[in-house]
Amino acid sequence: RAANGPPATIPAPAEAPVLALKELLFPFTGKIVLLVTTKDTINIVNAALALPNNGFMIAAVAGNDTDREHAAMGTLVRVTISHVNADTAVFLEPIRAVKITGYGQTSKGVLTAKVSYSDHVPSDSDHLKNLGAMAQLLLGEFAARDPEIPNGLVKQAIAEKDVRRLANLLAQEIPFSQSIKQKLLALPSNEALMDAVILEMMGRWNGQSAVAADAPNAIG
Repeated sequence: RAANGPPATIPAPAEAPVLALKELLFPFTGKIVLLVTTKDTINIVNAALALPNNGFMIAAVAGNDTDREHAAMGTLVRVTISHVNADTAVFLEPIRAVKITGYGQTSKGVLTAKVSYSDHVPSDSDHLKNLGAMAQLLLGEFAARDPEIPNGLVKQAIAEKDVRRLANLLAQEIPFSQSIKQKLLALPSNEALMDAVILEMMGRWNGQSAVAADAPNAIG
């Protein structure tokens, strides 16, 4: 099992077409719809579906870690196509964290990323469950004071019973900086991820409280 990843029986291609997205995706957070608006994106999707890897690609974000201006950490995603009447939708399902180690290209010139998968460290299930409960408590207590928290995240997170999914959901949806999200995605276990997410949540909201306390009083 890979870091923040699925069992080893799930395919782990060493190379796949790479697509740069605006936001980093975390495993187990569910399928998203990919808006296919450019010829380059169409070519990348077609390349992913054509290769003998069951429709996988690497979802990356902009950064300075590679010579193609991607951040080092990305996500292996499964690409699927849905046809409903005359409409076609492309879905991306985040599977596992990857580290981009180099690049290649397909026979048609589509850029591919070469990736590695880190070793998984097992989590203590009881401790992980306790961490999940703490994260839900913190989110319910402080999220209402944070205007950048996405609408519906609190309800979704508190209802979530799978702590592994909860940890990745919070890491993805809370507006941490990209550098923090890169570090979170690279962590070797769900327990380490949940612990780090809680520390980042506390740091974020403690910082906001300090700013509010330092603001001048308008009464008087």
